[in-house]
Amino acid sequence: MVRAAYQLVLRRDASTEDVRFWADALDAGMSGEALLLTFARSDEFRILHEPRSDGDFVDFIYATLLERAAEPEGRAYWLDALWRGTSRGDVAGFFIDGAEFESLPSHALFYP
Repeated sequence: MVRAAYQLVLRRDASTEDVRFWADALDAGMSGEALLLTFARSDEFRILHEPRSDGDFVDFIYATLLERAAEPEGRAYWLDALWRGTSRGDVAGFFIDGAEFESLPSHALFYP
């Protein structure tokens, strides 16, 4: 699960130390959803996505987290949220917290 979370949110492989650290956190009771949210709200996530325009970021979040293109109304909603000061990590967090994300078969391992 840790390796999958790194790939999904941070777009990189996890080191052995990363896997060990987060596996211990999961064993201690952290949920898969909490792991994803922690990554989405990390400095690494923020730095990774700084070069993207807001529109490219929203498109990326839809494609990566929901595995589909954004509908025009949804895209406009999240662009407005970003323009009003919602952080990119919080936007990603709203997607991760959502029922659509949780319902995707490819994300089942985060919700045992």
